[in-house]
Amino acid sequence: MINSGRKDLKTIRTCGQEYSNEGKIMNIDLVRSPILSNEILTQTLVFQNTEYAFDYNKSFLDFYATYPCVDFSVYVNAPLEESFLKSLGENLLPVIQGKSQEDAVNFLLHFTQKAFSYKPDQNNYGFEKWNFAEETLVSRYSDCDDRAIFFTQLVKNLLGMKVVLVHYPGLHLAAAVRFDNPQTDGDHVIVNNTKYMICDPTYINANLGMEMPKLKGIKMEIIQ
Repeated sequence: MINSGRKDLKTIRTCGQEYSNEGKIMNIDLVRSPILSNEILTQTLVFQNTEYAFDYNKSFLDFYATYPCVDFSVYVNAPLEESFLKSLGENLLPVIQGKSQEDAVNFLLHFTQKAFSYKPDQNNYGFEKWNFAEETLVSRYSDCDDRAIFFTQLVKNLLGMKVVLVHYPGLHLAAAVRFDNPQTDGDHVIVNNTKYMICDPTYINANLGMEMPKLKGIKMEIIQ
């Protein structure tokens, strides 16, 4: 991994030769899963006295460990690794099938709030690190950005609902979900003239539509 010690770098030089596309911005979005070897392991999470065993491919964890810290949108738009996605469905779909959108989202929200132990990145790693969903699955600790990304992936892949990230710059990261029922009420944001309900995976025991009181009125950014 380049600069694994996370030292402050003033410049990075990759090539000493000039070429015609030198001003082109590098795109490191993950639009499709890389083809990697299969090393399937299992991680167990406990929620409401029930154990959920999720499969994941360790090769993807090794690959993600080489990724730089990039825009939040890269993490929420990255396709989930196949074995992890399959085990998400096997574990969680039977629980949420038949529920209303509101009840299903609340289950996934509470699951994300309580299935992980919280610790800020500075205390956990010694630097800021944003995790892909598979990394959060196997990490001993997670913080607000890890949980927001994980929850967003659950809602997108299991419920097929539209979801955005809600960023309070320098303070916090949460999510917001669009519901079919316009009467679904609570704290919300407006995205493209449509109401999205605040869902905060770090605000323990909070249901959908509940924003942290200390964040009310603070300027936010919407990441689609």
